[in-house]
Amino acid sequence: MKKNLLFTIIALFLSLQAAVFAQQEAKVKVVVVVDKNVIDITLIDSNRLSVKNAPIGKKLEVYSIVGNKVKEFDIKTSDGEYELNLPRSVYIVKLDGTVRKYVIK
Repeated sequence: MKKNLLFTIIALFLSLQAAVFAQQEAKVKVVVVVDKNVIDITLIDSNRLSVKNAPIGKKLEVYSIVGNKVKEFDIKTSDGEYELNLPRSVYIVKLDGTVRKYVIK
């Protein structure tokens, strides 16, 4: 009886350690996915936007903070720069589902 109980405890202990080891190993694995189709919109200075990986034929829209469209550009190349020439304020830039908020100082 004592041998069976001892054997059961040892088997249970070893199975728990194996489960913990398997969980720790799963946490160590890192998968990096690089999506080359991610649209990058950057405010270069207070009056220029840089766009990378943009879909050609779409529209780059700039809205004021209250929702009025103040600028619209047709995307003709996937990488480009666009002059804004806007007064100081907060603006929302939208391009094919990508939305960014910028403050022009």
